[in-house]
Amino acid sequence: MDRKVHDTLLKWKSSSGRALVLEGPRQTGKTFIMKEFSKSYHYSVYIDLEENEELKTVFEQTNDASEIYEKLSYNGIRFDTSSGDPLFIIDGIQSCPRAFSALKPLAVDGRCDIIASVSLPGVEPSEEDFPSPMGYVQMVEMGPMDFEEFLWAMGIGKELTAKIRRWIDTGSEIDVSIGSALTRYFRKFMTVGGMPAAVQKYVDTKDYNEVWDVLASICNIIEKDALRYSDKKDRLKILACLESIPSQLAGENKTFVYKDVGKQAGTGRRECGSSLDWLHRAGLINLCYNLRDPCEPLSQMERTDSFKVYLKDPGILTYMLGRETASAIESGNTRYSICHFSHPASSTSPA
Repeated sequence: MDRKVHDTLLKWKSSSGRALVLEGPRQTGKTFIMKEFSKSYHYSVYIDLEENEELKTVFEQTNDASEIYEKLSYNGIRFDTSSGDPLFIIDGIQSCPRAFSALKPLAVDGRCDIIASVSLPGVEPSEEDFPSPMGYVQMVEMGPMDFEEFLWAMGIGKELTAKIRRWIDTGSEIDVSIGSALTRYFRKFMTVGGMPAAVQKYVDTKDYNEVWDVLASICNIIEKDALRYSDKKDRLKILACLESIPSQLAGENKTFVYKDVGKQAGTGRRECGSSLDWLHRAGLINLCYNLRDPCEPLSQMERTDSFKVYLKDPGILTYMLGRETASAIESGNTRYSICHFSHPASSTSPA
């Protein structure tokens, strides 16, 4: 599946000199796009630090680029530089803080183009323990597929989506038949979402039950990450904050209400603020702030104590709202209320 970030990677390749780090939540396609990008090189090397504990020790033993390459060779990893600079892909680098720090000497060394991935961006070790490579890396955010990328996956060509974008930008009238088709696709996007595995499953099967299973698996991964990568004192509150988002959006409140997290009276930012911050730094949610005054610059007008919380992926949100909601969205049933949403495992699947 085509992703816009691929063009960013090609531009980086033409003017490389720094390492590039793709950061974003899990299951957003970082590994896939790095491997697809590697096809533009004559030679590439891929390692996954989450899956290979032995390779972590290489980075934990030294921060010198030559020694890193030498020790990797002892682990059977070869770098062919005979026909230009190869690409060195380091996946799951968040699991090895010293490897993240080593991006600086590797970039300075220059014998390979370096690209790495970071899942759960912002949930990183303290820079007091490990020198930061900042200044020697280009950070690129990669989230779920947006609606335009979803249309590409559905077989709508880039020329047509570019034309639709021009119509929207210029305020031109869109043909009724095209508008109706876009509305149908948007409803599908709201139920399937932009997680590549879910989109690919829908492309392959057109079966929402299959998509539902993929979304369930992704939600399970999110919960496990929250338990693994957060402070022990925040773990249950992180899950409670996450689980409260659908009901908060379905309710009449204009802002996120802390006391609705776990339905516990007296709950406020002091109790749950760090948990919500974790979800935000992990790239799982968007915070939409109310403004004191709708004037530029908007960032200076934000009321940081008054905001709504949205999940970055609409498919995950719809999954959390339940199958009845998904069916209503897909069918265009605008009379359906999500105020009394069902559990994801209950009821019927979308038609």
